Amino acid sequence: MIAEIHDDGHLSDPLTGRHRPRLASTDGGRGLWMIHQLCDLVEIRATEGGLTLRLHMTP
Repeated sequence: MIAEIHDDGHLSDPLTGRHRPRLASTDGGRGLWMIHQLCDLVEIRATEGGLTLRLHMTP
């Protein structure tokens, strides 16, 4: 299964979501971390128009 999500966001850190966020963190970042934990492959493409995430999961 492949899901693709696009929004107008942008990333300042290319490793966002790769490291477990601290519980006391108020910066967010938990969503991408959870996506990386659940999916087999996560592709993140950043352009001037925003972010595109492709999430791959094997059934």
